[in-house]
Amino acid sequence: MSTSLILFEEVDVIFDDDVGFLTAIKTFMTTTKRPVILTTSDPSFSAKFDGDFKAILFKTPSVVKVCSYLQLLCLAENVRTDPGDSPLW
Repeated sequence: MSTSLILFEEVDVIFDDDVGFLTAIKTFMTTTKRPVILTTSDPSFSAKFDGDFKAILFKTPSVVKVCSYLQLLCLAENVRTDPGDSPLW
């Protein structure tokens, strides 16, 4: 069984012509049977969007974590890397 979702990106970027956009999304969310995901870069968006939702905040990972993950990925994919390429060494 396949599951799909509905994604609206950057919903905080609303132009003058987009009057009613957020209201339409709220209405859509109450009628659809699919999960709806909204993305925004505005941390205060949840105060503007009065709806039943769960907010997930992502933070920028540290350089150490990114490098470690990429090294592990290269190892899993059998891609050789030069240790000098890493900013950690």
